[in-house]
Amino acid sequence: RSLVSEVSQVAMDLGMDGLMIESHISPDDAWSDARQQISPEAVGRLMKELKFHTNVPIITNEELAKLREELDQLDGQIVDVLRKRMLIVKDIATIKEREGMSIFHMKRWMKLVGEHSNGSEAGLSDAFLKELFSTIHKYSVELQTSLIKKSK
Repeated sequence: RSLVSEVSQVAMDLGMDGLMIESHISPDDAWSDARQQISPEAVGRLMKELKFHTNVPIITNEELAKLREELDQLDGQIVDVLRKRMLIVKDIATIKEREGMSIFHMKRWMKLVGEHSNGSEAGLSDAFLKELFSTIHKYSVELQTSLIKKSK
């Protein structure tokens, strides 16, 4: 029950169209899901406390549309940079296979994580950058593994 209010507000913040709240005149005596049911009075209080947001169509908000267009362009640049990175990863896989090297190198991993672990300098959280580069590195290792297996 303690989460009903919080989850309901998150739903409204995310622009959901409605809520499904289980209500019972005597929640403790409900035969099913008693722990998540709230009384009709509690539903009324919840509805008064919730902050509803106006979802203005994007088309009518030029400022928002312009910013989203900028984001779309940046996202395209990110994809292009990642594509170029993966081309280099393919070349690295070729060299590693030719030289009989292992795919994963701990020193390289530590350098990669270390170089990108100070997110605050860039206005980004360290956790975000670590997760981002961990994902990129993981995909790079998977790509190298796949390429080397195919060539055998």
